[in-house]
Formats: sequence, C-alpha cells, structure tokens
Amino acid sequence: MRRSLEYMILCLCLLAPALSGQESASSQHHQGDAVIPLTRDDMAVEADDILIRLRDETTAFVIATHRDALGPRTLRRGWRRAQIPPGMDLESAILWYRQQPGVAHAEPNYRIRLTALYPNDPLFSDQWALFDTENPHHVRAPGAWGLSTDATQIVVGVLDSGIDHGHEDLRDSIWQNPNPQTEADCPGRRSEGLECYPDDHNGWSFVSNRSANPPGNDAMDDNGHGTHVAGIIGARGDNALGITGISWQASLLPLKFLAADGTGHVSDAVEAIYYAAEAGRAHIINASYEYRGNSQAEYEAIAYAREQGVILVAAAGNSGLDLDQSPVFPAAHRLDNIIVVSASTRTGTRLRSSNFGADTVHLSAPGQDILSTWPTTRNCSNSPAAGYCRQTGTSMAAPMVTGAAALLWAHDPALTRADWKRVRERVLLTVAPTEPPHPTLTGGLLDLSALLHTDPATLPPFQPTHLQGTGTSSGVQLEWLNNSPRTDYLEIQRCLRHQTAEGRCETNDFLPLVTQADGQLTQYLDSSATLSEATAYEYRIRAGNNAGLSSWSPALSLETPPLPPSELTVESTGQGIRLRWRNHPEHAEHAQWLQLDRRIGNSAYQALARLSPQANTYLDPVGDMGNVQLRYRLCAGHDATGCSEYLFSRAVSTVPGNDGRTRDASSDDRERCLVSAALGGSRHARAETALAELRRFRDEKLAATDWGRQIIARYYHISPTLVRWMDRHAALESLASGGLMALGLALREIS
Repeated sequence: MRRSLEYMILCLCLLAPALSGQESASSQHHQGDAVIPLTRDDMAVEADDILIRLRDETTAFVIATHRDALGPRTLRRGWRRAQIPPGMDLESAILWYRQQPGVAHAEPNYRIRLTALYPNDPLFSDQWALFDTENPHHVRAPGAWGLSTDATQIVVGVLDSGIDHGHEDLRDSIWQNPNPQTEADCPGRRSEGLECYPDDHNGWSFVSNRSANPPGNDAMDDNGHGTHVAGIIGARGDNALGITGISWQASLLPLKFLAADGTGHVSDAVEAIYYAAEAGRAHIINASYEYRGNSQAEYEAIAYAREQGVILVAAAGNSGLDLDQSPVFPAAHRLDNIIVVSASTRTGTRLRSSNFGADTVHLSAPGQDILSTWPTTRNCSNSPAAGYCRQTGTSMAAPMVTGAAALLWAHDPALTRADWKRVRERVLLTVAPTEPPHPTLTGGLLDLSALLHTDPATLPPFQPTHLQGTGTSSGVQLEWLNNSPRTDYLEIQRCLRHQTAEGRCETNDFLPLVTQADGQLTQYLDSSATLSEATAYEYRIRAGNNAGLSSWSPALSLETPPLPPSELTVESTGQGIRLRWRNHPEHAEHAQWLQLDRRIGNSAYQALARLSPQANTYLDPVGDMGNVQLRYRLCAGHDATGCSEYLFSRAVSTVPGNDGRTRDASSDDRERCLVSAALGGSRHARAETALAELRRFRDEKLAATDWGRQIIARYYHISPTLVRWMDRHAALESLASGGLMALGLALREIS
C-alpha cells in the first residue's frame, strides 16, 4: 500500500509541470511560421469553451469535444471544440490541453463582441460623411459617382449580425446565389467531408444555437448592426427612398455569426469566412467586430481567403488603443489581404475612442454620426425616420472602405479577381492627407473621388509593413509584408543605435544597407549584424518604381541588453537588508547602469535604486515596515537597449532571523529548484519538514533507479522556467507552496 501511494505521488509530480503552467513547444500560438507565446492578454477574454487542434485523427487522446459544433472546413484542418474541464479556469484548461498527447495547439474559442456603438446627440439628418458643402472632411463621393455607381458584380460578404433583407433600401442589393445547393446535394457533399447549405439563395446564418435564428439559410438581422453596416456599403441609390450607400447598386452577402445580443464565437466567424471565400462567392469581406486574443483558426481562414483573392476590411476597434502595442483582432493579423480602418470625426480628427496604430492601421474613414439603414423591428435612439439610424464607431468607418474598394473593382475593367492586391494598394495610395496626420500607415482619410479618378501608373508603390527581425548565428534575418505588386526595387537602411550619441536614431543616422534589392522580396539576411551584448540596431525599408519611392516603413528596433548580474544574495540585518551580487566581467564595457527594484509582500515591483555598473552591494534601510516579506530583482542596462533579464532574489523578512532559511543563502538554489523556491522562503512551521521529506524522496527513491534519475534531470531542466513564471504571478507561489507542502507531509506519513 505504501509503495502504491508513493508511485501515485510520483505520478502527481510528473503532472506538476502541466498543471503549473510549464511553457513548452505545445504551449504556444503558431501563426504562419511565427511562434506566439501564451500571454496574460490571451486570458483577458471571454470564452465559453476551447478550440484545440489535433495532430492527427488517430490520436489516442480522448476528450469531450463537440465535433458537430464546428463546420467541416475547420474540422478538416484538425480543429475541435473542447469543454473547459470542471474545476479549471480558462487559463488552466488551455495550459492543460496543450500538454496532452496528440494536441498540437489550444486556444480560447473567443467570444466576440461588436465594436462599441455609442449613443449620439441629434445632428444633421443628411449623410455628411459622403458629401457636405460646409464640411471638407467627407469622402467626396459625388465626384466618384460621376464615373460609377454600380458594384453589383463585386460580391461583398457582411460578416456580422445578418441583414434585414426585406428593408426597402436593401432588398434589391442582397446577393443572389447563382448556384444554390439543394437537399439532394447534401448526401454526396457530406460523404466527401463537405458541408451542405441547402437553399442558400441569399447567404447563411452560422450562429451556434444561441439565437432566435439558428444555423440555416435565414440570415435575418435580429440586432441591427449588420443592417447598418450593409447600408453604408450598398443601400440602393437614386430610388427616391431613404439613403444611398457608397455603391448605389451592390451585391451584399449576409454572413450572420453574431446573435441578437451582438456576441458570437470566433469558430462561427471562421466557418463564415471559409464559406464566403470558397467557390468564388465573395471578393471582399467586411469585418466590423473586435476581440482581444489571437485566434490561429481565424488567421488560417483569412489566409485561405487570401489564396482565393479575397480582401478583408477590418474595423480597428473602439477602445482608444494603439494596436501596435495592444493588438485586437482580426485587425492585427499579419496578412497582406487585410485593410484596417480607424474612424474620423466631422472635423477630420481621429475619433477619440477609435483604435489606431502607425504600423497596423492603414487609413481612416468617417465614423461619427453615420446615418444608415436599420431594421424596422429594432429600436434606435437616434433615428430620423423608421428604418434608419445614426451610429458612431469604427464599425461604421470600415464599410466606407469596403464600399469604396468594391466600387473601384467593379469600375476598372483591368482589375480581375487576381488583382486584389492592386485594389487594396490603390485604396491606400489615394487617401486625402490630414493635418496633423492620423496615427496610421497612410496618415490620411478615404477619398472616393481620388480613388476612381487617379491613374494608377502615376502612383509609387505602397510601403512594406510589419517589418520583423530575428537574430541568428548568420546575422539578422529580416521579414516584411510586401504590399505592392508594382514594386521594381527595395531599399533597406540600418542604424547602429548603440553607437549614436544619445542612444536613439535620427534620420541622418540611417545608412544604406541595400539599394536595389528585388522588388518582390519579403526577407533579407543582414550577415554583417551581430546581436552581441549591448548592441541595438534599427532597420527601415521602402519600395520604388518608375513613379517614385514609397514612404519608409515604420522602423524595426532590435536590441541585446547587457548580460545580467549573478549570485544575488539577501541578508536581513539590524541596519536593513544587505544585498550582494556578482557582476559580469564585461559590465565595465557594456553596461551603463544597474537597476534594483523591490517588492513588498505580493505587491508589484517598484524601482528602488539606479546604481553604477561597478556596484556589487546595496543596503536597503527598510525603515519601519514591521515584519513583512521582501523580494528584490536586479538588471544591468544600457540607454540604447534597456534592461537585461532580471535576476530575482529569494524572499527575505524585515526582521532578522525570520526568513525561515539561512540568511545569506544564495539565490542560485532558488532559481534552479521549484521546491526550494516555493518552500524555502515559507514561514509556515512545517515547510522545512516538507522540504526535507521531498529531498529525501528524491535522494533515496528516485536517485536509486535509472528512470528516477531521468526524472530528476528533467525536473531540473524545466524547474528554472517554472520558478520565473511563479515569480511573475504572485498567487501561484502560495498555491505551489501549499501543494508541495501537502505532498511532502504525505510522504512523511507513509515513510
């Protein structure tokens, strides 16, 4: 019995890394070839369940998945919906699923909400955003309408809450499926693993059993948002009724995935994107929604749409965020078939609530007090007439751009489905400048008249974007999105920021690295760069052709801070807390300063002192704090690179002798061993007993066998990662301490 219990406890030890949140190859997002670690922002989301990707269909891992709750395209790519196991929160469940055999990836099935719709004060009843004789900050639609008003040959998917297909200003603009499926088609399609959409004459509802309109061929809008978006794109014009859209005649494909309450699941949006892209159904998809997180499933769907020649126009969102620093999706997916749109006001400035981003958001369009269609069955607080409503937000700005792209695509006979990148580029190159420039890639405002009137041969290329770099043994590998099919050559420049006088790069500090690179390149290896200690590089790139040069891309910054100090020790004395450490031998050459921070109890770290790079000791006088636990962290820094990785101390008491450990013990053991980190600094009376028992079990049981020694080696390999993770999440320390103490005391009882 005792031996069985010991092996049961050993099994629990083996599972501990998964339950503790160990980072591994499977605990990461994969987007394209990039690896995206799970972050706390991923958990700042709403999700009812989890999307997992299986490595193959024959995996032995069996879980409670909802196979029927996903569409066939998502299923064919190995995705499943999985429940959050009882007793686990979202974060723990994702980390647990990522550790299971046969699971390649796990992510929240993000619950999506509409971009916020703000209440409006009554303003003008006309559509100022399209034309206003007293306001220059509109899109100059009448000038474009002199050339074209008809975009019926360009199918626009409205990925939203549906469309009121009976509305007087929309019923003649709803997409008519030239090849609707029938019930008779379904057995054959399903035998081939394909979904069937019987009688999909006018689009489809993908909502997962959370609406009065269940999945099926009725994509009627029971919220209002989708109808408002649809009217901006293509409300019937010149019909003596209501309003006009950007396109007077349109072909609007309802892709309903949001329920009546304005929420939906990313899995439903994914299936709708596949539906719109397959079989050439849509040319453009309008996505006026946002969510925090980063769905690999959605990324793959939009990438598939790109392969089919589909542009996705995404609202930037309405949180007032810089998307370069705080991304929301789908706007922040790194794909060159996406156009991201922020909202402008009547005065031409950025709408205060609109998200922005100089390397993520492309342009602005009017988004304040926008009059459009509205279901007559839904109330609107700012309605000049039944069936019409004014709304504000980037949800209104995005369809302005969608309608403009559709009108251009339909107007220019030289633009085929394969020319989606040319359509996108012309939208971006013909914006109207604003003063000051908006914080976007173009800095300007949608200009419909310029879009249709400008000869594309006179336009330089649009600049490359999303410049990224990685240090390798061969140099710095650069990658970027090439946004122009008309680029003849590329120029790449580099600045050595660590060699500048003030640790920052001015225009004159950038020097040519490449002047005539192939115009269609999307990567380059800078073999002369070495990301050694205390170095900082900045890169920028631009495109050129016979018409001129693009703007420079936003600069990419790559830095390698100095190496951190080592062997940080802390000692509680009568004068305060004495800290000692060892500096790296090259600090004198590379580090400009040391930064020491302190944490009191479970509070956040606060800056304590900026020290000379030669300093190797510090006395924290502490003052009258009473008996509290303190922790310290130390880094080496350079003005051009910032701080190194932090070196963390163990916990120390402000009262000498109350540490619960030898007072001058090194942090090395704590950094190497999760058990020592969790129990060594504990003030619990039985912590030392539990720690001793766990060490006895290691030395007497595990170390006595080959497989046990392998377990010990693996434990010490992953333990530093777990300790660093625990240091950054204060609540986990008490959880780990309590669990390990219970385990150690249980071993003592059976020994």
